[in-house]
Amino acid sequence: MTEASDEQIAYAREENTVLSQQVAINNHIFSSAREITGKDIQTFNQLTEHLLSDPEHDKAITALIEKSGYLELWRLDMQKNPGSNDVEIAIKEIDQEDWLTASGQLEDTALTNLERYKTNLFFYRQQYQTKQLTYLEMHIRLYEKLVEFAKKMLDVARKLETAAQ
Repeated sequence: MTEASDEQIAYAREENTVLSQQVAINNHIFSSAREITGKDIQTFNQLTEHLLSDPEHDKAITALIEKSGYLELWRLDMQKNPGSNDVEIAIKEIDQEDWLTASGQLEDTALTNLERYKTNLFFYRQQYQTKQLTYLEMHIRLYEKLVEFAKKMLDVARKLETAAQ
């Protein structure tokens, strides 16, 4: 097993992780969406359903999300975990004896994410055919980027596996 670097230990101890930022951003979005719409919105599914049935707040909700940092969370995760999108970094950060295990874990994560992102992308594209909301356009662009990110992660996993053999 690889010993954690000082940077990895600091990241593990960090309180302001990507996940904690995501929770704070989501809470801000839903709280603000409740103020804007007057509806008890707790999830993105509820927010999407509301905007599809009543697009009056489409631009305000889209602007809220764009300003919140929500659309940049994936980039933060990529910066915190550069080995998941660059095989050269992965090779340097992971002991050679762990490459095969790490490649399997990375591949599992990439495939799970890819399936989820493609499903969401399909949904938002389907909905956009019915209603051309800026909210839906924003999500289409986001999930297109996330699909590409997951494909890159899968490529890194497979290259790491090849290097391990």
